[in-house]
Amino acid sequence: MKNSFKFLGALTMLIALSIAFFAFKPAQKAEKALQYWQYSGMNSATDQLEYAPATTNSCEGGKNVVCTILAEEDTANPGYPLISGQPVESNIIAKSESAGDVFVRN
Repeated sequence: MKNSFKFLGALTMLIALSIAFFAFKPAQKAEKALQYWQYSGMNSATDQLEYAPATTNSCEGGKNVVCTILAEEDTANPGYPLISGQPVESNIIAKSESAGDVFVRN
């Protein structure tokens, strides 16, 4: 009888430790939110200061010019898109719409 109490105690402790171990996993890193950014058309299309937040990927006027991008906000420079060193940068340079993150006036 004494051994069965020891066994139940050990089993209970094992279950409690297992639950505690799996309950306190580090939080998964949240995906960054993408948003549209409208290009001013003034200077380099890879300059983040040339963009303002937009609600859609609308393109008006011009021809073969980047007008909107889809990118995350730069946490180091709030209010502007994160472009430098990101895949969107090379797509802006190439004016490539294939990845769905750059929109060009045609």
